[in-house]
Amino acid sequence: REAALECYDQALKLRPDLDLLRRTLERKYQIGLDYLEGRASRYFLGFIAYGSPAFGVKILDELVRDYPYESFSDDALYSIANHYARNEDWEECRPVYERLIAQYPRSEFVPEAYFQLGTAIYHGIKSYRCDPTPIVRARWHFERYLEKREVGSETTQARERIEELKNMEASYELYVARFYLGDDNVKGARIHLSAAVRKGRGLDGKPLPAAREAEEALKSLPGAQ
Repeated sequence: REAALECYDQALKLRPDLDLLRRTLERKYQIGLDYLEGRASRYFLGFIAYGSPAFGVKILDELVRDYPYESFSDDALYSIANHYARNEDWEECRPVYERLIAQYPRSEFVPEAYFQLGTAIYHGIKSYRCDPTPIVRARWHFERYLEKREVGSETTQARERIEELKNMEASYELYVARFYLGDDNVKGARIHLSAAVRKGRGLDGKPLPAAREAEEALKSLPGAQ
């Protein structure tokens, strides 16, 4: 396949007509996919075969860079991003999914890209007690997925993740409220407990566990009605 790639690259340098150009690019795309997905091997010393998905990534990425408007361009990016996601390489897959959404907003793969971005950010969350920004960002991406895919293979998981993340947001506010209570700052505690109640609503509008706990804490504050 590497020899074929060299031939295709030479053909592209000759500025072929549109039909030959499209057929050549399509063949390069298929070869890139074969390397990416393990159907093709490279050879060390001419006879020792080894897989090289990184070579597939290089081929596909260069195709999209040089020929961004081909029918396979969005598919190529989606395949690269999914390769990283399958290997749980969350930091590598995120910019590729983001590039897909930005460059091909009407692509059929955009909803799944939102889901996978939410998943990637979700896996980077260490604790609700840290910066809540990743929690909010992950939830936002899952919500965008549901806006675009009311029915899909990941809709149930997306809803579950949204509710989990909403509960984490409320838990963060509850955690901050406890800090204020420990410092006898009732006003600050009330602000964050109220935020926990507001943020900790499930998709059905009912309070999630952290919100229910915040509601009880609000009732026990001095001056509570």
